[in-house]
Parts: sequence; structure tokens; C-alpha cells
Amino acid sequence: MRKTLFYLTLLISIFTVAFSADATIGDMRLSMPDGFVQRIGKGMDSTPGDITHTKSGWQIYYDTGIGAHYGSNEKLLKLHEGKIEKSENIETPLGKGLLLVLGPDKRRAFFGIEGVGYFHAMISSDQELKDFKAIISSIRLTDEAQRQRNRKEPEKSATSQPATRPESMLEGSENPQPESESRSR
Repeated sequence: MRKTLFYLTLLISIFTVAFSADATIGDMRLSMPDGFVQRIGKGMDSTPGDITHTKSGWQIYYDTGIGAHYGSNEKLLKLHEGKIEKSENIETPLGKGLLLVLGPDKRRAFFGIEGVGYFHAMISSDQELKDFKAIISSIRLTDEAQRQRNRKEPEKSATSQPATRPESMLEGSENPQPESESRSR
């Protein structure tokens, strides 16, 4: 009886880990509907991979990081000019992204947030498009990446003021001038 209970607990814990509802891609995290799993690939200058529906085999492919495949949403628009069935801006915690649905022959969906990454999938049903939008809309920073960003923002605001020196005051003025202005005079 104890062995059965042990193996049952072990099986449940393995199942829970294998079908987690969150996927982590570098500094990003996204939520996946039930029945999806993530597979991370290896890239030279980016992180490619896919998110797969376990029953149907339907996949969303992604490429994130500095060397992400498409480069810019403008390039994506130009590349698929004349084939775009739907274009929509989607706001995410990481910024505004562009969703393109191509059709009608081969319906494909593309989503890109410049500087973050690109996602694409073949779409054969309204449910697949709904799942695609749900997954890409959930993109956010991991907790650790958010903490790092929060630490850097105060540093950035503290250093964004130009440096001044008392000797850089203009004649007749009591306010110091930024160094660059005093040197150029």
C-alpha cells in the first residue's frame, strides 16, 4: 500500500511538471492554456522553440532575443504585403506587438514585439487563433528580470541629468549650466 501511494505521488508530481501552465523563454514568461507544452531549441544568437498542443500536435513557433528572425514589424508587413487578412496591435506588459493573420489559402498568424521576439503558427480554426492570441497576450518578464529592470530604472533617472560644475555658470546667472553648454561657448 505504501509503495502504491509513493508511486502515485511520484506520477502526479511528474505529470504536474511536464504540463506546467507557464513557459519561460529567456527573460520572458508566458501562460499556456491547458494541454500545451514547450520545447526550447538552440540558436546561435537567439532562442528558438515551439509551444505544442499535446492532443492535436498544433504548434506555435517562436524566435526571441537579439537575433530573432524577422528583425522588425515593418519588415514583416512588407514581406507579407497583399496577403494580410487581419492586422491588429496587441498591448502586452513588454510593449505593443503586431499581430498579422495571413490568408485565405494558407492561414498563418505572425506576432512580433520588436527587440523581444516573433511567434508564428499555421491556423486552421478559430480556436487555434484564439489560443494563439491568448498565449502571445500573456507575455511578461520573469520575476527576476522585472526585479533587475526595477533596480536599473532609478539608476537611469539619477544619471539622466547633465553634469554641472560651479565654474560653468553663465555670467549674471546663478544657475549652473550643463558641461556641454559651457564648453561650447
